[in-house]
Amino acid sequence: MTLKQISSAITTLPREVDLKTLEEPTEIGVIALSNTQNNKALARLIEATETPSALTSKVIRCVESLVTLQIKYDKDFNVQRFTINDNNKENLIKAYRTVLQSCVTLPTTDIEQRLTAMLPLITLPANMDMDMAILKIEMIAKKLSEFPADIVMKAIEHVEKSCKFMPTYAEFHAEIYWRYVDRKKLLDALQFSIDKCK
Repeated sequence: MTLKQISSAITTLPREVDLKTLEEPTEIGVIALSNTQNNKALARLIEATETPSALTSKVIRCVESLVTLQIKYDKDFNVQRFTINDNNKENLIKAYRTVLQSCVTLPTTDIEQRLTAMLPLITLPANMDMDMAILKIEMIAKKLSEFPADIVMKAIEHVEKSCKFMPTYAEFHAEIYWRYVDRKKLLDALQFSIDKCK
């Protein structure tokens, strides 16, 4: 058995990861997908033929079939918040996993490839060399890897069609956030309800 170094002063024994514990809420209330579930969800998101908005609506309907869900809209008919009035922890966890599967992200390398494929289609600034362009792509890809795969792919597609010059992260974020916000609010509402059940 080897010791795992945490810092120069402290070492601990390595802990085994039990996949069963990844399927249940942990002490801090986090529910994660197994690698198999994550890969299947990613494949579904990549192959999705519907728009991200349609997929979000489908996810909301699925959650409504599992738990009692109330949706409050603002004056512009945007979702203001989700309220869940359900104490069935098992159904709450199923609903949470459903939403979590719609939030699986693309690997950073896949995003980098998609962004690199855009380069011949856009105009690079005269003072930007390829090293700087690659660095910019890597940094944008790292930030985009925090968002659901289908939404990122749609944003890249839209930015590719609408930008004449090297896009910034802000241009991608503007295309992503409004598509992602409802999934995030639903995930947060479910997490809150699961935490209340403890």
